[in-house]
Amino acid sequence: MTLSSDGGKVFQANPSARSAPADRVDSAFDWLRTRRLRALVPLVLVVTIVKYGIGLIPSWNVLQALAIHWRHPLASPLLLPPADFRLRTPVSAVLAGWLHLTSGPEFLGFHFALALLAIATPLLMPAVRESTPLRMTMVVLLVGGAIPAILVDWVGSYDPVTLIAFAVAVLARRRELAWVAWTVAAFNNAPETFFALVFTAVVLLVQERRAAVGRLIGFGASALLGYVLIRVLDHHWGGGSSEFTLIHVWGWSLYYSSAWHYWPLIALSALGVGWVFFTARDIWQVPAARALIGLAVLGSIGIPLIALDDTRLTAGILWPPALATAAYVVRDLDAEVVLSIVRRVAPIAAVMVIVVVWQGNLVYPGWHAILDFYNYLFGGKSIPLGV
Repeated sequence: MTLSSDGGKVFQANPSARSAPADRVDSAFDWLRTRRLRALVPLVLVVTIVKYGIGLIPSWNVLQALAIHWRHPLASPLLLPPADFRLRTPVSAVLAGWLHLTSGPEFLGFHFALALLAIATPLLMPAVRESTPLRMTMVVLLVGGAIPAILVDWVGSYDPVTLIAFAVAVLARRRELAWVAWTVAAFNNAPETFFALVFTAVVLLVQERRAAVGRLIGFGASALLGYVLIRVLDHHWGGGSSEFTLIHVWGWSLYYSSAWHYWPLIALSALGVGWVFFTARDIWQVPAARALIGLAVLGSIGIPLIALDDTRLTAGILWPPALATAAYVVRDLDAEVVLSIVRRVAPIAAVMVIVVVWQGNLVYPGWHAILDFYNYLFGGKSIPLGV
């Protein structure tokens, strides 16, 4: 107890007892903000695997068949309609075929490496490496977001190529590199890229207005080129279905049922901890942040009604506009303001676990799957076939 200057009694709480947990959090955050990428990247990857384990995409063997028969993929009965929509997502499978990584362990090991690279890509971009606020923002968005969960839950999928391209497309300093990235993204997954580009365009136009038009024309032309290229290749291979044709195969009621029953989880996974970060008072002043939240609400409601990969596509489509918005936030706000918000959000990101919704099911491999995956690759254990 102390006395005030006018003689009144003023009680002071014991600061060491009250702020010890907060001090530990602050100390940990201060340690992280001084780390180089060689420490941050492994940290994000380890936290991801500890949170989620390592799972396989159920249809991994269909994509393996594309790798084995990459010159003439319809030689594999696994790629007959309606499964031949996967012919339009060929990059990683064909690359595995070129590299002769076609056995089960080789194919999955290669795609696991791609998945880890896709998680790390935002942190590896020069604009992120050179900015402490942006680097720490990316760490928080990754650790508390759905993208790492999607990538390690579905090892063997084509998502890593698309998500690597998305990160490069919005974080690259050189426009030529961004153009190439949009082309690759559209070539690998044109429908997802279309929606991602539209959402990204909204963020850019809200933030930059007319100044964004030139960039968006280049982005759109690049994505169109990727779409034309994949359709030409698809025609050469014998043609393929669209993912939208699956609505007729499965019936729209399955889409509606999945979206309705699991919407809270789908909505949470759309941005993950981004719902907290981008609605912080100071960040909310940035126009792009307000636009992103609106897009996330719209996307989490609308996208599951046209795609059974509820979390995967919703979070994937929102990933490039979220990265672009993070860059705008760091550019327009004082660095210490951004870091103070990141500091407050970081504990939430650390404990937040995203449960992926897919075709009316919840996907969470868990820790036991890590040992299973290791045995698939190195222990001679048979790998379960997909569907």
